[in-house]
Amino acid sequence: EEMERFFATRPVVIIAGNHENIDKGRMFASRFKYPMSATPDENSVIAFSVGQLLFFGVNFDFAIQLHEEKYFETLQKLQNELHRLTSAFPSYRRVFFAHRPFVRANQKEKMYEAHSLIHRLKPFEDLVHRFDVKFHLFGHVHSYERYSFVFNYEIEKNGDSAIAIVGSGGNHEVRDGYKFPQPFVQKAIFLTPEFLLVQSKGTFLVCSFIESKTGNVLDRFNLQKSITSGNKLVLFAYLLGLGLTVSLAGSVLLGRMRKSRLYSDYRTEQESMV
Repeated sequence: EEMERFFATRPVVIIAGNHENIDKGRMFASRFKYPMSATPDENSVIAFSVGQLLFFGVNFDFAIQLHEEKYFETLQKLQNELHRLTSAFPSYRRVFFAHRPFVRANQKEKMYEAHSLIHRLKPFEDLVHRFDVKFHLFGHVHSYERYSFVFNYEIEKNGDSAIAIVGSGGNHEVRDGYKFPQPFVQKAIFLTPEFLLVQSKGTFLVCSFIESKTGNVLDRFNLQKSITSGNKLVLFAYLLGLGLTVSLAGSVLLGRMRKSRLYSDYRTEQESMV
């Protein structure tokens, strides 16, 4: 009941994942059609701004499971949106979100799937890196994991980038006692229903991983920004049955949401490669 009151008055953006693959995603698309999608078969990429933040989301399952023939078309669509919005708002902070992560460090979980996806999603990862998108939000993996960026075999340590997997809201599959040997893993928390709270404060994004039952902060990290935003943003990310859900709230938990700009004028014509 408390959640219903909250979501009835705040914008909610839902990105589909593997749980929505039934009937080639049409069951999801008929209920949550993105503004830039003319048909359910185009319901794969979404881009919008809130305050001075740009958000880019992709349903990877659309391109690698449901419509493999549209893999490059989906990649081109994401590039078009990245180019269009970053050109219009070059100083805005960029956030990428999807259900499946680019990389999953828990190698005990579905080894073949994890390794094959690294190669199939690498072009998307390279693309968002090219557009300087330094904050990634994912679900899918049933735990909380925070990674440093790794590019060209180097771990970035400049304080303005992070990868957060926020997937421990429900079923837990990670084996007890698993240790992450990878040096890019900064934090891992298992068996804890939770959500990630992201607040835009001045020149920082303040990120808090909060246990749902107690309200205790189990992890906190700050990301530097290149601009000072006049608008404040509170973002909640957590795993539901429908992939990764991003809820955009006001400057306080139950504050009033500032009006967001949702870009519905997606250009159907192909733009030249950047």
